[in-house]
Amino acid sequence: MAGPWEKYGAQSDPAPAPPRTVGGGQPWERYATPIETVELPASTSPQAQSLPAGETWEFNADGTRKQIGQQSVDTLGGVVRGTAKPLDRAADYLAGAFGQDAPPAFQEMTAGLPSNGLGEFVGNTIPTFAIPGGALVQGAAGGALLSDRHDVAGVATDMALGAAGSYVGDRLVRGISGAVSPRLSPQVQTLIDAGVPLTPGQIVGQGGIVGRSAKTIEDSVANLPVVGNAIRGARARANEGLNRAATNRALGPIGEELPRTVDVGHDAVAYAGDRLRAAYNDVLPRLSGTIDRGFSGRIQSIEQRAVQGLPPEYQGRLDAINNELTQAFSQQGNQFSGRTLRDTSERLGDLAAGYRISDDPYLRRLGDVADQYRAQLHALARRENPAYATRLRDIDRGYASLVRVERAAAGTDEGVFTPGQYKTATRQSDRSVRKRQSARGQALDQDLSAAAAQVMPSTVGGGGSTAVNSLAFLGALGTGAVGGAPAALGTLGALGAGSLAYVPLSQRAIRWGLTGRQGPTANYVSDLLQLGAPVATASAPTTISNIRN
Repeated sequence: MAGPWEKYGAQSDPAPAPPRTVGGGQPWERYATPIETVELPASTSPQAQSLPAGETWEFNADGTRKQIGQQSVDTLGGVVRGTAKPLDRAADYLAGAFGQDAPPAFQEMTAGLPSNGLGEFVGNTIPTFAIPGGALVQGAAGGALLSDRHDVAGVATDMALGAAGSYVGDRLVRGISGAVSPRLSPQVQTLIDAGVPLTPGQIVGQGGIVGRSAKTIEDSVANLPVVGNAIRGARARANEGLNRAATNRALGPIGEELPRTVDVGHDAVAYAGDRLRAAYNDVLPRLSGTIDRGFSGRIQSIEQRAVQGLPPEYQGRLDAINNELTQAFSQQGNQFSGRTLRDTSERLGDLAAGYRISDDPYLRRLGDVADQYRAQLHALARRENPAYATRLRDIDRGYASLVRVERAAAGTDEGVFTPGQYKTATRQSDRSVRKRQSARGQALDQDLSAAAAQVMPSTVGGGGSTAVNSLAFLGALGTGAVGGAPAALGTLGALGAGSLAYVPLSQRAIRWGLTGRQGPTANYVSDLLQLGAPVATASAPTTISNIRN
C-alpha cells in the first residue's frame, strides 16, 4: 500500500509501508498519538477511507488518521434527545389537565440516538425560544418544562428559579452590551450630536432607574464644596455648549458656524446677526419683481389679526410698520428693486428685533408683525426670482433660528440663556395656529430646546442644601482641628479626587466611554450581545435545571 508521504516526491527505491502499530517506536509517533492499527483495503485513498464499521476517517500529514463526522452526529442526536424532555413534560402537563397520565413518548423514541452534553443542552433550550412574553415568562415556562419534580411546590420552585435566572441573564447581557457601546436616549443623542458637552450624570440620567439614580447623585453632590465646584463648572460648560449649538443652528444654513474665539452671550448673538445681515445684503440687491395678489392678501390678513385686541395707544406703532411697506412701493407702483427689497427688509428686521426684547407683550406682538411682513416680503422675492430662491430660503431659515436665540438671550444679563429660557423662546416664536407645531413637537429648533430642558437641569433643588453641606464640610475641618485630622484629610482627599472626573480632559474621556463613540467595532460587539440576550434568557432554565439535578 502506498504511504501518504509519497505525494511529496517519488522514491528511487520504494519500500513497503511500515506497519502502523501502537507503541512500536515508529518515527511518526513523535508527532501524534498512535492509534490502533486497522487493516484497510488497498484500493482506498489514504486521504479518506471507509472502515467496515461505516466510520469515516481522514489522515494527517504525518500518517496518523482522525475520525470525522461522528462529533456532528452526536451533537445532532443530543439536540433531538434534549428537545424530547420538554416536549414530554408539556404533554404530561396537558394530560394532567384532563386527569390522565402521559407516557414519555418522545424520550422513548429518541433513547437509541447518540448524544453529548452540548447537544442536549441546546435541545432543552429550543422550546423556550418559541414562548412569547419576555424573559420572566420564558424563564418560568422553561423551568416548568425542564423540572424533574412532580409536586406543585417543586415545579413552582423550578419556575421561580427559571424566571429569575432568565431575567438576570437578559439584564446582564444587555447591561454588558450597553457598557460596550451605550444606547443613548434620543434627547441625549440630539445634544451630543449638536456638540453640547454634557456631564456624566446628564448623559446617563435618562437611562432607567440606574441612570436616574446616578443623575440624582451628581445633582446632590453638586451642592458640596470642592467636588461641587467642579461639577457646577462642568455644567456651566455644558450650558455654554447649548448656547453655541443654538447659535450654530442660525449660522448653519448659510454654511458658517460660531468661531471659538467668539464667546457665547451678547457677542455670539451680535456675530450671528451680522453674518446673516451680510448674507441678505449679498442676495437681496440682485432681486426684483412685481407685487402679486398673494403678497397683498397675506399682508392684509396679518394686519387684521394684529389689530384684534390691540389697545388704541399701540395703533400708531402698527401704522409705522405698515408704512414701511407702503413707502417701499409707493414710487414704483407694484414693482420692487433689489435696493428697495434690501432696505425694507433691514428696517423691518430692526423693528422686529427692538420690539421683541421688550417686556411689554403688546410690543412683542408688534415685533412679530414686523417679522411676518418681512417673511412675506422674502417669500415674494423667492417667487419672483426662482434662481435665488434656495439661497434666500436658507438665509431665512437661519434668521428664524436667530429669532429664537435672541428671545432666549433677551431676558438675561450677559446673553447666556438656560435650557428653560431657550425652550420658552422656541415656543413663543411658533406662529402656527394655537401653537400647533409646538404641540406636535415639530416647531423649529424644538428638538434641541426640548432635549436640553429635559436632560440638563438639576433634579435636586438647591435651597438651603449648599449652606447645610458647607456647614457639614466646615464641621469636618473642625473635627480635624481637635484631633480628627486623618478623617478630615480623608474627606478632603475624596472630594478632591471626585472633582478630577469633571475637569475638561477627564470629561472628554468619560463622554467617549458613555456615548458609544468608540468606533464601529464596539457597535458590532454591542449588537452581537444584544442578539445574544434572548439566548441567555432561554438557556438560563436549562442551566439551573442541570445544576439542581
